[in-house]
Amino acid sequence: MLNKYIEYTNLKNPNRKELENFIKTAIEKSVYGVVLRYQELSLAKKLLKNTDIKLISVAGFPPVSSIKTIESNPDKYGLLLGLYNKEQRKELHYILDEGVDELDIIFPFSWYIQGKLLRCRDFLAGIKKRVKFLKVIIELGTFVSKEIVLYEIISILKDSGVDMIKTNSGIIKRDFQTLTFLLSFYRDLLSLPIKASGEIRLKEEVEFLINLGVKRIGTSDINQIL
Repeated sequence: MLNKYIEYTNLKNPNRKELENFIKTAIEKSVYGVVLRYQELSLAKKLLKNTDIKLISVAGFPPVSSIKTIESNPDKYGLLLGLYNKEQRKELHYILDEGVDELDIIFPFSWYIQGKLLRCRDFLAGIKKRVKFLKVIIELGTFVSKEIVLYEIISILKDSGVDMIKTNSGIIKRDFQTLTFLLSFYRDLLSLPIKASGEIRLKEEVEFLINLGVKRIGTSDINQIL
């Protein structure tokens, strides 16, 4: 059943009507979970009541207003991902207090580049204590393009006790062919369960990823998949 792999995603700050339609579709398709920003969690929790669909949120994402800037110049603005400034930490606390089922959090790249590896580990370990299931987004094929960097980040994730790797945030675009190549090339090194995301839109693509060993699929377009 492909639907039980799908984490149906909407990070575009939908209005109430759009959110209601989004949740309605998620229930009709019986997806594994829905992924939303912190602003939609309270209403989504009410709409998902009496269902087994997981409520999932994200942290370390920049404001929606800056996403187009990152998309157009990822090398320059990429460190806005996983920055964990005052505003992002405030959002993170709200998400944890809301009691989500799972959390997708961007790896703290700025701390890593500064050599603060223990800070990265302790930060993620502290979050893991407060959430049932933690996925860390590593932006595979963007910042993480060298094998030694990937090896070091995976080691930090294991030491932190996280549950799963998520390949990409979807902000810095990577096509499906690039994603599958990277997953195939790094399969042995990616020694935690994997959630694949980024430009996944077709049933055949989902089936291919599942055959690669991927455990979850993040997508904002499920009409052609389910």
